[in-house]
Amino acid sequence: MSLTIRLSLLAGVLFYAFFVYYFLKKENLSLKYSLLWIFFIIIMLIMIAFPQLVEFVGQIIGIKTPVNTVFVMVTFFILLILLSLTSIISRQTMRIRKLAQTIAIMEEQLRKLEKSKYM
Repeated sequence: MSLTIRLSLLAGVLFYAFFVYYFLKKENLSLKYSLLWIFFIIIMLIMIAFPQLVEFVGQIIGIKTPVNTVFVMVTFFILLILLSLTSIISRQTMRIRKLAQTIAIMEEQLRKLEKSKYM
C-alpha cells in the first residue's frame, strides 16, 4: 500500500474519529451504540499501521491489491454497522408500539373512570 493511500486513509480515519468524539461529547450518540464505531476506528488504524496485515488478509481472501482489500473490509464493517443499527431500530419500534398500546389502554381506563364519576 502506497504512502499516499496510507496518509489519505489516516486523514479519513482521524476525521471520522473526530466526529465520533464530537457526537459523544454533545451526547448525540450514546456510548453503548458508539462502541462499534470505535472498534471500526481501531481496526482501520491497525490496517494503516500494518499494511502487511492488509496484504496478508487480501491473499487469504483472494484479493490481489491491498486497496481492494481495504475496500472490502470497509464494506464489511459498514454492513456490520448497518445490521447493528437495524437491530436497534427494530427493538425501538417494538418498544414504541408497546408503549403506545399501554398509553391507549390507560387513556381508555381514565375515560371510563371519568364517565363513572359523573354518573
